[in-house]
Amino acid sequence: MEALTVENLTKRYDREDVLKEVSFKVDSGAFGLIGPNGAGKTTLIKIICGLLAPTSGRVLIDGNPPGSPAANAAIGYLSERQGYYEQRTPEEYLGFFGALHGLTRAQTQERTRELLAKVGLAKNAKDPISTFSRGMRQRLGIARAMLHRPRIYLLDEPLSGLDPTGRKEVMRVLSDLKKEGSIIFLSSHELKDMDTLCDQILMLSNGKKIARGNPDSLMAKIRGAREVLAFNLHSPFPALDRLPAEVPGILKFEASEGGFQLTIPHDPALERKILQWLLDHFVDFSMKKHVIDSLYSQILEDSPEAGEADNAT
Repeated sequence: MEALTVENLTKRYDREDVLKEVSFKVDSGAFGLIGPNGAGKTTLIKIICGLLAPTSGRVLIDGNPPGSPAANAAIGYLSERQGYYEQRTPEEYLGFFGALHGLTRAQTQERTRELLAKVGLAKNAKDPISTFSRGMRQRLGIARAMLHRPRIYLLDEPLSGLDPTGRKEVMRVLSDLKKEGSIIFLSSHELKDMDTLCDQILMLSNGKKIARGNPDSLMAKIRGAREVLAFNLHSPFPALDRLPAEVPGILKFEASEGGFQLTIPHDPALERKILQWLLDHFVDFSMKKHVIDSLYSQILEDSPEAGEADNAT
């Protein structure tokens, strides 16, 4: 049985369809939801959580409808605009929600200690939440979502507005949850992090599913798709400007402090040629692909080719 099933989901406000017959299934791993503002991401997550009713279609969580006791037990939810009791401490905050979940006081205290250590807030357990940075608040919100040991985490923009340190800490927590076998379903505009975390991507535009698949499969299905290769240099190499001239096909070369970035067509053979050139010239480097950034840009451009990836699995 799939952990999450969404079938022909439509949500209409007045005469406008915010979601239009969206369908997908999730059974494991990390699942990323991306799309421009107004694409319907938050509406979709709220329907899955049972906070909104669909106009038509259905959602099942472990075979149960949203809002049912079994579905609520399976889900840990973090909203985009999470509210906190500012003058309370993390211990008091988690204690309140532990009681709502039916945990005993002893169970709540034990779970609170465990979770605050897990999200890196143990030393702040008795500090007022009003003193917390946004990154600390997001980690506390994830700890609250973890209290009742759910199978599925629904996280609406958990990385939004975080500085690099805060984003790194939240990503560490999410990566640990994934390694433990939890299912992560998140929306985000921090697309470079989704490259690292997510096994599958669902793309929405104007309320419609326009693509689904892993980053590489989506790139292969979109004609003219581009990807960005970001390189860090571990030692200086002054002749890098020869690379675009000696390896035809590179669309853009950008030097940066400590490295450089290439924009290329989605072409595994070209990527191999670039790496071979660097190795032949004894360049000491590390590389990371930013595939989703490129895909997302093409969505914003309303690329007609994107629709051809709609059946990606």
